[in-house]
Amino acid sequence: MTNWSISPHYLFCVYLLIISFIGWLQMHIDKYRAKHHRWRISEQSLMFTALFGGAGGIWLGMRTARHKTKKPLFTITVPLLFLLQLVFLVYCFIS
Repeated sequence: MTNWSISPHYLFCVYLLIISFIGWLQMHIDKYRAKHHRWRISEQSLMFTALFGGAGGIWLGMRTARHKTKKPLFTITVPLLFLLQLVFLVYCFIS
């Protein structure tokens, strides 16, 4: 009989990849909407995504879309959240 259990570490990594992709996508969509004077994604929604594991994607989206790069809320908070999430991820794998 095969053991089909999936490691919680694996699931956590998959979750972080998915939420980071969503964050990256949100930044690019918001940039597109800003350029075309359309309804925008709120900063609160972007920060919510960053807070719940998507900081890496938001940060990468800031760099690739050149979006929200002059707002201290994003230039300071998002990299700090990313570092905290990275430390937490490493801690999960070590312990």
